[in-house]
Amino acid sequence: MQNQSTRTKSRKTEPGGEYRDASLRYTQLADAVAAYMPPWQRDKLREAYLFGEERHGGQRRENGEPFINHPLEVGHVLGDMHMDCPTIVAAILHDVIEDTSTDKREIRRRFGREVAELVDGVTKLSRIRSDNLRQTQAGNLHKMFLAMSKDIRVILIKLADRLHNMRTLGALPRAKQQRIARETLDIYAPIANRLGMNAIRVELENLSLRGLYPWRYAVLDKCLRHRGDRRALIVGRVGRSLEQRFRQEGLDVRVLGREKQLYGIYQKMCERRMRFNEIGDVHALRVITASARDCYAALGLIHGLYKPVVGKFKDYIAIPKTNGYQSLHTVLFCHDRQLIEVQIRSEEMDLIAEAGIASHWLYKTDGGKDQHGANRKVRDWLRGILELQKGAGDPEEFLEHMRIDLFPDEVYVFTPRGDILKLPKSSTGLDMAYAIHSDIGDRCYEVRIDGQPAPLSTHLESGQTVEVIASPLARPQPEWLGFAVTAKARLKIRQSLAYVRLSESRQLGLRILRLELQALHSNYDRLPPERLQSVLERHCLDSVELLLERIGMGSIPAPLVARELVVEDNSAATTRALDKALVITGEEQWVLNYGKCCHPLPDDHIIGHLSSGRGIVIHRDTCTNVPALGQHSEQWFRAAWDPHIQEEFNVGLHLNVLNRQGVLAIVAAAISGCNSNITDVVVNDGWDRHSVLRFEVEVQNRLHLAQIIRGLRGIPEVTTIRRI
Repeated sequence: MQNQSTRTKSRKTEPGGEYRDASLRYTQLADAVAAYMPPWQRDKLREAYLFGEERHGGQRRENGEPFINHPLEVGHVLGDMHMDCPTIVAAILHDVIEDTSTDKREIRRRFGREVAELVDGVTKLSRIRSDNLRQTQAGNLHKMFLAMSKDIRVILIKLADRLHNMRTLGALPRAKQQRIARETLDIYAPIANRLGMNAIRVELENLSLRGLYPWRYAVLDKCLRHRGDRRALIVGRVGRSLEQRFRQEGLDVRVLGREKQLYGIYQKMCERRMRFNEIGDVHALRVITASARDCYAALGLIHGLYKPVVGKFKDYIAIPKTNGYQSLHTVLFCHDRQLIEVQIRSEEMDLIAEAGIASHWLYKTDGGKDQHGANRKVRDWLRGILELQKGAGDPEEFLEHMRIDLFPDEVYVFTPRGDILKLPKSSTGLDMAYAIHSDIGDRCYEVRIDGQPAPLSTHLESGQTVEVIASPLARPQPEWLGFAVTAKARLKIRQSLAYVRLSESRQLGLRILRLELQALHSNYDRLPPERLQSVLERHCLDSVELLLERIGMGSIPAPLVARELVVEDNSAATTRALDKALVITGEEQWVLNYGKCCHPLPDDHIIGHLSSGRGIVIHRDTCTNVPALGQHSEQWFRAAWDPHIQEEFNVGLHLNVLNRQGVLAIVAAAISGCNSNITDVVVNDGWDRHSVLRFEVEVQNRLHLAQIIRGLRGIPEVTTIRRI
């Protein structure tokens, strides 16, 4: 049985490290690329090395090494990935624009446009400065994905740059070590994982753990080395028995021992509150076959030799992970009742699992075709990221979206047609609707999970069949933001709500302005265009739609605009004669609020108030706040209910009841019996064995409220009742 080999070789570069001479480092780089790069391209690398050494002459890193050693090491990391010549040239030159007097034009003249664009892209990622770490991370991500969308090689250079910086982290001050290690864990390691670059991710995570918690890292490393011998013997024994079984069946496979990485062990201990000796999968096995078909054949032989643990089998070949990872996972009962995890994958799957998007260069097929699809998956992912970037309100909002996307514990659900959808853990039916299509998400109102109706807020589990029910009449609701999980769903909901709010505020603004103009014996449809333009210029607005929106939101008083539109000097329109009332239809929900001080209902006499930023606030005309509104007469107006309004309204009820057992349940049942829903209830101690109950209930109009009050008065324990 073999030990798992790593494709990214680790070379010591700490102070006092093995390699100090730049020419020796370049020779090692040239040897690494000689296997796949023709001589004329290696000449380009040497030219880049000599140019970089000249420009960085005299510069040294924190550990005392010549600065040119760093870009050569970055190039070596990329050479191990078999990256193309322009990428490695750009890696050798990636700091010359930022740290020397060299500009992009000179690089383009010496090394060509492709190299210049790559160097410029990496340089831009390094020029983000902020006193706020969160803003720095948000800005880094925002620019990073923009650069990735233009050329994926930019992020590969940046990951290699960060990897070597992490290898030499010990030379920096302690505070700087912690900051860089935290940024690596938050941004660079997740991106490497999302790109499928497992070897890079693992090393970044382990080095970050050492940078953040050196003492914990040392203790875990010591425990792993002390514990490893006995566990490794068991894993080795199981591996040899599997190899023997495979030979007997004529199956061509490789069996590798695999040791769980320190950061993975530390993370598991923290999440599950476990001690080190309780971690059972520190050592595991990896079986490498020739094809996907052989993977399933090997699985059958393994399960025939050792009993599998129920519920621990995962088929990532049939359903690959988002980053293209494919493998079969199973856990076996082995010697001494030990549990051992086994991963089974083909040679091609193993290459993709370790190198991810870099396997496009590392193991090119005939003609350079991306047969395994890792490149296509990343391109599709990046397109989605760019869509999020355009819609996000600011970089920090984008950072929140990306945290969900970069840490995707996935759930796999089926559509009624049998298609598989991958969603982040804790996703809801609403998230699935938006994953199918934004229009379906906007119009959904229910999901059916395994044939049973369920709310949109229901959390989904792997293996469920989910059907989304949509209606042309449905539209996004603000409360959806309380349970939507995916970045796409939250972004689309915000955009839809903003659009509906703007649309309704414009419609409302037009209705109010028409009423005000009628009161001044004018007609909106007959206004001269030059008069409208004059008013727009006076308020510094670009369009009539924006003016109507501001009126609907209460930012600009409609009477003022009406007077400006009717006469230039306003002398003939100093008084208002608004006889007609604004009719409330209930369709103005995004720009219409009902006063919580008086809870107006249909059939109440009402008055409207234009509140800046909130739109219209409706009050009862007997509300105690109305006199205060009268101080600003241009902001209030008469309003009336549409006789056919169909909406539920909240209203408060104050009850004095005898303090007897079960009285609250009796009152609640009476309210429910009148087809009303209770949205809030408060119970306070009263006096002389009395209690005070305050209910907030949903009613349709005053008649409905009267029915509820009559029902409550029939309860013997209710002594008094009044509307709040």
